[in-house]
Amino acid sequence: MTGRKEDGAAYYGGVRDAFDGERILETLNAVWRLPLCEKESFPATTAPCLYHHLGQCDAPCVGGTGRQVWGERIREVRDFLAGESEEILNKLEKQMNRKTEHLSFEQAAEIRDQIHGLKRIRRRIGG
Repeated sequence: MTGRKEDGAAYYGGVRDAFDGERILETLNAVWRLPLCEKESFPATTAPCLYHHLGQCDAPCVGGTGRQVWGERIREVRDFLAGESEEILNKLEKQMNRKTEHLSFEQAAEIRDQIHGLKRIRRRIGG
């Protein structure tokens, strides 16, 4: 038995242990700025949480990210985890190149690191 619940949720696997899973979540959050708080619905509060103030979340809990943008991010994460990664990696490489052209080298380096992280995930989960 895999422990997987039949609850309508999408489950993705291929992680060796909890540490591996945590590293994958950290990488996904770095790329798509997923909320780390435990709010069930958005918008749910009137003030963004600490993660937003630390620059780790776009605060959908207070409407900081619109439904359309948030939905697109979720679709990209699902596509990536389902093995549809080339388009996403190409998009990030274009963003990185634009940052370099505009001499935003620190931001370009961040995106480069995100690309490397996503490629590591892809190798681990076989996508």
